[in-house]
Amino acid sequence: SELLLEKFAEKIGIGSISFNENRLCSFAIDEIYYISLSDANDEYMMIYGVCGKFPTDNSNFALEILNANLWFAENGGPYLCYEAGAQSLLLALRFPLDDATPEKLENEIEVVVKSMENLYLVLHNQGITLENEHMKIEEISSSDNKHYYAGR
Repeated sequence: SELLLEKFAEKIGIGSISFNENRLCSFAIDEIYYISLSDANDEYMMIYGVCGKFPTDNSNFALEILNANLWFAENGGPYLCYEAGAQSLLLALRFPLDDATPEKLENEIEVVVKSMENLYLVLHNQGITLENEHMKIEEISSSDNKHYYAGR
């Protein structure tokens, strides 16, 4: 996974990126989307999209998240999860390392990014806003999007 990460960084034209002592690597895409890669084990890597703080003041939020998670599961997309330390909602996608290439990693990161965009818009249309200093709704403004997306 170290070599894959090095080749991925080279492919997308950024400087050196590497896993830290906790086997995590985090970066922002277009200064909007915050992505973390976790070198979970020798078989797969986890791709996490940090969606934002979990809102505790909206009673409809949990139902929307469960509905979104079902949709993502049915369509082979990332799963929604909660990270207690940061009190944040994440999109998580398992990336198998068998035959992994920088192109495949980039494609799967794109799946997570597109899923983040669309989840954010769907929640926004329901009156739910996630606190996230990276993702700005005015930069994504496609309010006619009414469904989740997890295309490959």
